[in-house]
Amino acid sequence: RQINDAIYRNYQPPFVSPENIKIVQQGMLQAVIGEGGTAIPAALGYVQVAGKTGTAEYCDDIAAGLGLCIPGQWPSHAWYVGYAPFENPEIAVIAFVYNAGEGSKNALPVVKNVMDCYFRLKGERLRLGETADVPPCTMSQ
Repeated sequence: RQINDAIYRNYQPPFVSPENIKIVQQGMLQAVIGEGGTAIPAALGYVQVAGKTGTAEYCDDIAAGLGLCIPGQWPSHAWYVGYAPFENPEIAVIAFVYNAGEGSKNALPVVKNVMDCYFRLKGERLRLGETADVPPCTMSQ
């Protein structure tokens, strides 16, 4: 047991370094603010958001049973992960939408709405005081 503890106590996978994390973070920021970024619609305007879209093709028992598993035309799940504020994150949200196609079109709006509600409710609580009864945020489409 002591040998294992000594070996693994300070283990860090070789591909995970502060420099690599910064590269990923910059890529996620550019997806939202960069020209041609796939996550540009995730921008909130009042807080800097970073994110990554995803589309994952699949062929499970349901899709196969419906005859949807056509090579080169498989159905896909929509994914999106976002966090904000970019410089000092306080919220991260992941959306997975089964059989929904493009992540930028179908999962990103879910995350954007959750993050928008989070920051609006936070602002209301700060404005009214922490103990204020703030009405729930409604999700828009």
